[in-house]
Amino acid sequence: MQYVLLLSSDQQLAEQLQPFCPEQWQLKSYSSVAAYLGQHESEGEEDLLIMDQAMLHDLTMAEIRNLTLLLPMAVRIMLVPDCQDEIVLQYLQQFHSFSSRQLSGTGFRALLQRVQALQWLTFDPALRRQLFSLQDLPLVPKIASEVKSMLDDPDADIDALSRIIEQDTTLTSRLLQLANSPYMGFSKDTSSVSVAISRMGLNLLYGLVVALTLEPEATSRCSAERGQQILAQSLQQARLARKFCALAGGDHEQQEEVVICSMFTGFGHLVLECNGYPSRQWHEAAPDEEPEARLVAAFILTLWGFSNRFTDPLMATQLQDLPEQGSLVADSLLLAAWLPQTGANILGQRLWTQLQKSSYWSMWAQACTLVVSD
Repeated sequence: MQYVLLLSSDQQLAEQLQPFCPEQWQLKSYSSVAAYLGQHESEGEEDLLIMDQAMLHDLTMAEIRNLTLLLPMAVRIMLVPDCQDEIVLQYLQQFHSFSSRQLSGTGFRALLQRVQALQWLTFDPALRRQLFSLQDLPLVPKIASEVKSMLDDPDADIDALSRIIEQDTTLTSRLLQLANSPYMGFSKDTSSVSVAISRMGLNLLYGLVVALTLEPEATSRCSAERGQQILAQSLQQARLARKFCALAGGDHEQQEEVVICSMFTGFGHLVLECNGYPSRQWHEAAPDEEPEARLVAAFILTLWGFSNRFTDPLMATQLQDLPEQGSLVADSLLLAAWLPQTGANILGQRLWTQLQKSSYWSMWAQACTLVVSD
């Protein structure tokens, strides 16, 4: 059995959401935080906390922190009035995500699916606790949410999507700059957002929109120089992984996947640094007591509703897990992270042996030559 904790003085909300609870989920509703705390002195078993912002008026920040400490393994969602950005900023450290107070049954079911997907990620218990304790996780930027809603609409068209993106002149400029860059590999430049979207594909577009709109947040969380460095590293890793994937015969969707996984690994590094972990090279394995950037990326992508086709390669990208019949996306990410750092001629014997087991071994020799020539 899995549990949802709803803290809201609006009892009608619980009645509205109850019919959307699958059989394996139980909805527990309390009209006040005090009522819940009065019955729970130790860590709770809840998997999802949904809390109305109106419940916070009589609570101190210390009491809110104590509440979240009682729910160390729960996804924590705050329901806020529309356009209340100051509320979001104030409670960013205690909650994983924010949703409109007008939570629909469909939106509630989507939250349950995200929690379920997080539980399916194969983290050991200690690592799972570390990931849930991370603070200041990036939120999906507003324009990225609008793009995602448009992508989920079967009746949406590219022109409508272009109009949303064109509302943000900085995003439009950066997106066109990327579309016309050697990184994308297109032979003809374009000044049209709709043409750029057609070239990129929708999944890649969404990944780039998220990454580019998160860039200002990256520079505000750390130095501007470090934020730019992380984005540059993300793009470099994406370019190499995409090239390796294409060499091995990867299709357009697989090439999209390696780009998005590479971009979000960069934000995994950013989140770790913001939480006090030391800066590490992309190929450098973290000690056992630290989460790795790629796992933070898988956690964030799942929290945001990305499918497992994006998270599975991140979960598999470690030497000891590289299968004999490897994933093309995971293998491409692995090679892109390691080759530029170690050089083709001095790859560790262990890595070299593992790569030889890959289904895509025939393309690794070409990849090594390409990296050296780049």
